[in-house]
Amino acid sequence: SKASAAQTLSQCSILCNGIQCDNKCVLTGSEFSDLLWQVGLNGTLTLNNEITYVTGDIDLKGGRRLVINGALVADNTIDIGEVYCWSNKGQKHCGYNQITINDPGVDKPSGLLTKAKINFGSYSSFQDISMSGLVYANDEINFVSIPQSFTLRGGILGRKFSLTSMWAPFNIYLDNSIILEGV
Repeated sequence: SKASAAQTLSQCSILCNGIQCDNKCVLTGSEFSDLLWQVGLNGTLTLNNEITYVTGDIDLKGGRRLVINGALVADNTIDIGEVYCWSNKGQKHCGYNQITINDPGVDKPSGLLTKAKINFGSYSSFQDISMSGLVYANDEINFVSIPQSFTLRGGILGRKFSLTSMWAPFNIYLDNSIILEGV
């Protein structure tokens, strides 16, 4: 409801490679996917919304960067780097995927939240990952093969949490104030 209210008040901003490309806070899974495709290979999608709500799956794949300056909330599974290549519209993009979550300030939520699962696949792991916020999944959170640094300032909540094949620092700094802002 907060995302819908912000959208009604024209307080939403999404940037594709630094240029305004959408003014929504509530997106379908296919609209979100279209924005990721629009930024192109090694492009950056920046969500400058306090809360961005996606009514479907989120699949960060094919060499994309996602910057969240607030909270990204999804109805379904969030996959980050589970798939290396992405074919769409007769083109194929391949590459590693990166996600950054920034805390927009006091009393504003930040994080990655879903009613389903969050999966960090092996193609999300070849650069540093930095997050400030709450990582929450109503189901499970999976991390596979993190060979670079992973830093989370906030907290992780999920029904099940699994780490597989860790080769680098995995740092979680508990910050209850950030967690409370996220919920």
